[in-house]
Amino acid sequence: NILYFGELHGMPRAARARRADELIELREMGDFANRRAKGFSQGQKLKTALARALVHEPRNVILDEPTNGLDVMAVRNLRALLLRLRAAGHCVLFS
Repeated sequence: NILYFGELHGMPRAARARRADELIELREMGDFANRRAKGFSQGQKLKTALARALVHEPRNVILDEPTNGLDVMAVRNLRALLLRLRAAGHCVLFS
């Protein structure tokens, strides 16, 4: 999924592979990164969707209810990530 969306954004193969690896580690997706998306839990779907949105390192990110369906630890990790993105100069908006 992540590699495919990187390709859709015109990223070179090496760049999208590097970025996918970064996002898999950052979002703690290693245990399911090489599985097909069918059968993912709600949390796994949300992690994958966010990784797809970030693969091409966009300047702006708009999220609609990004914590919906996540457990407490996943919400904390997501908030930490959003703060990191904001500190890095990205505009992160969410409802």
